[in-house]
Amino acid sequence: MRISVAATAFFCCFSLSATAQDAVNGPLRGDIAKAVGFDLSRRTENALPVLSAWVEVVDARALDYDCSARLDDLVECVVTGNFQGVLSLNGSATSAEPRTFVVKKALRFRKVEAAWAFIDAEDIQSPPGKG
Repeated sequence: MRISVAATAFFCCFSLSATAQDAVNGPLRGDIAKAVGFDLSRRTENALPVLSAWVEVVDARALDYDCSARLDDLVECVVTGNFQGVLSLNGSATSAEPRTFVVKKALRFRKVEAAWAFIDAEDIQSPPGKG
């Protein structure tokens, strides 16, 4: 079985603010959104009996992220919030309108030449009694 993953992102009207990301010269909001879309696409393919899953990020303005450098040449970004996106399974969108996806993840990136390469992600669990 051939599994393909495609994650693309379309972003509009982003405001760049001074964050910890600036201090470590880390990934930008677009890099974060692409990585979240890719990770969700991969996890969907692994969880469902589909040939391909694709999460298209339509609006990532409600994602909050805080990035920090690690000793092993990685940058880790804690990403929370939500984004508007469209899920497609085997090439067909599951809805006509974007839906809200909630995100609580730690993403790791490594600088490769002039770009940020997404390495991996893990879910962040909320403490008991917290959202």
